[in-house]
Amino acid sequence: MELLASHPDNPFEKAHQSGPGRIILYDPVIEDGELITGDDQTPLVSFHEVRDFEVLEFNEAFRGGRFELSLFGDSVGEPKADFIKMKVNYSSSKVMFDELGEISWFEKE
Repeated sequence: MELLASHPDNPFEKAHQSGPGRIILYDPVIEDGELITGDDQTPLVSFHEVRDFEVLEFNEAFRGGRFELSLFGDSVGEPKADFIKMKVNYSSSKVMFDELGEISWFEKE
């Protein structure tokens, strides 16, 4: 996981890497989404539990007392797919990661 310099739990002036991390969304509702494998796109339904993917792009906003998150990621573990695209709203989240190590790859000169 990459923690940006602006993250409250990163004491460094630059982004740093941790080992694998986990983000838990509480009271999530999938508003829209699709699983992408090759040329196939399968709608993602609200009962799917999505695990083990790398977030490549995201956008988060806070509206009406809840968070709205748009995600695009790859290497989806469950359910199986190459990529995932979804919009989720949720009440709160918890980010978990281990000790921070090296400076993030995009911070290195």
